[in-house]
Amino acid sequence: MLVVLTLIVTLVVLFLGYCHHRQQYWQSKGVYVPPMLPILGHWHHMFSKTINVFETVFEYLMKSKAPYMGWYEGLRPTLVVHDLALLKNILVKDFDHFVDRRQFDLGHSEEKVFNEMVSIVSGEKWKGLRSTITPTFTSGKLKGTFPLIEAKCKKLVEWCLKEGTTRDKVDMHNLFNRFTLDSIATSAFGVNTNCIDNEKDEFAIAADKISAPPGLATLLKFLVVLTSSRLFSFLGLRLLDPAIDIFTKTAKATLNMRKNSERRGDFIDLMMEAKQAHDLDTTKSKYPVTDDTIISQVVLFLFAGFQTTSTALSFAAGLLARHHEVQELIREELRGLMETYGELNYKAIGEAKYLEACIHEALRLFPPVPITERIATKEYTIPGTDVIIEKDTVIGVHVWALNRDPRIWEDPEEYKPERFLPENKTPEQNFAFQSFGQGPRNCIGMRFALLETKLALAHLVLNMKLHVAPGHEGPLEVDVSVNMMKAKGGINLAFEPIQA
Repeated sequence: MLVVLTLIVTLVVLFLGYCHHRQQYWQSKGVYVPPMLPILGHWHHMFSKTINVFETVFEYLMKSKAPYMGWYEGLRPTLVVHDLALLKNILVKDFDHFVDRRQFDLGHSEEKVFNEMVSIVSGEKWKGLRSTITPTFTSGKLKGTFPLIEAKCKKLVEWCLKEGTTRDKVDMHNLFNRFTLDSIATSAFGVNTNCIDNEKDEFAIAADKISAPPGLATLLKFLVVLTSSRLFSFLGLRLLDPAIDIFTKTAKATLNMRKNSERRGDFIDLMMEAKQAHDLDTTKSKYPVTDDTIISQVVLFLFAGFQTTSTALSFAAGLLARHHEVQELIREELRGLMETYGELNYKAIGEAKYLEACIHEALRLFPPVPITERIATKEYTIPGTDVIIEKDTVIGVHVWALNRDPRIWEDPEEYKPERFLPENKTPEQNFAFQSFGQGPRNCIGMRFALLETKLALAHLVLNMKLHVAPGHEGPLEVDVSVNMMKAKGGINLAFEPIQA
């Protein structure tokens, strides 16, 4: 027994010593590290019910004024970068050192679709796939999806005038969830869902499940993925709710049907055209564009764009309801553009600069994706220092912290859309605004998301006045209990129709 006890104690001491050694990685390089826990590192912030992890990072950065700081995911050292000059190097100038994002090798048969998404693939495969997909998001191609999105915007207004005006309050996050589902379903999947009118639509039910705040089991599985995606894959675990399978099945069915039917100019059609062009190109990438590749990008379109866009719309609408003078300025701008072009067409919505500024300001205050990442693909020395970022190090870009730094933004907590008007933008603020990312690996669907958001808000503001529902007049705050960008108490509005 004494021998066994001695062995156990020795192993425990050795393990604790190893953990301590691992968690001295950044300190040994002279990098600032905020307080943490043994073994867990900074992971405990993910389980906090009093403050979100991105608010925690923001507080540490503001107190320390450090250009970057060490962060530990358990025993794994990562680096949070806040200095704009260094971020420009990482995201743009020295991009060849930071091409990839964190890899998630999902091994379950029903989740392998994620492994082919352009947001996840790495290296040369990413370069080839990105170059193939990029032409599908040009202004000319997006113009073809305009009528599809506009039809759903008109459906949104119709519901608000018929149903919304009879209610004391409308949950805008729920409403915009259903709108973005309908919009993406028609633009990407080529199917005509009716989630706005029917909350029991199978797309709506599935989306509600995959967008629900993560429970303890999901958070634990996520930690396993972060620690070792190979182990996660080996165990055959599922990270997401099986409800997501309907999107994969729908994309497959639509793709097969579209091969023998008339095309309608949606994302599946554009991807099929990209595949054909890729197959005919003698200089094409060695990574072929297959049907599975197309299906993966279609599912990504929904997975990445559904909740982020509805979140952006919700906070934008909530802010407009609290600033009626801003609503009126948007109406004046849109009415002027409609007089010029005769209607609210693609060109008119593209020239609605004040509306766009209002959306960007909402994204600055409440970024749907508050944290983004890059991976060092080769060793990199931070300019002007002897600090070496080793290969495979995760680089965290905390959008929330950048967007609220008083050294970058005047009155950062205030809602000031005019700061995003073309004549007021500064190079520093333009780069600090990271809601769509920066550099070659920025959000490929940025133009579509902005078009969808602008068009929905334009139709709403032209047809009704947005008011804060009685009892919900307080300032917008983030719910710190769900570790995602969601408003505390929801965003509840009331509608007042505008008489023609």
